Amino acid sequence: MRFTKEVETPRRSRQGDAGYDFYLPEDVVFKRGQKVTIDTGVAFDEGDIPDGCVMLLFPRSSLGSRYGLAFVNTVGVIDSQYRDTVKAPMHLLDPSVGWLRLEKGTRFMQGVIVPFVTIPNEIPPTEERKGGFGSTGV
Repeated sequence: MRFTKEVETPRRSRQGDAGYDFYLPEDVVFKRGQKVTIDTGVAFDEGDIPDGCVMLLFPRSSLGSRYGLAFVNTVGVIDSQYRDTVKAPMHLLDPSVGWLRLEKGTRFMQGVIVPFVTIPNEIPPTEERKGGFGSTGV
């Protein structure tokens, strides 16, 4: 794991927890209707996410249920070959919440590493990743 900012290492809170908590690298203010993309400053190296697995990112449930904080793309997907920093595009959905301020060091999302399978007779992919966040197209 590499860090491009001063940030706490993602970690599980308790033995048996599935999710690795990610911490805000700086104070963030969310305003309803405005997208904020958080660059976590965390990048994974080869082997951090095992081949045949993917890390799925979710907002912490307390922030979603209390304030309507959600990912713009609903769930983040970090493939095992992704080497750029992990980014989280987020916005407020709750119409009763006009804005929300979270301080540096706040746990704001969780990453869960899960195995995946592929279609048995799929046409093999031919492209290699050439960029970072959103680089494989729309």
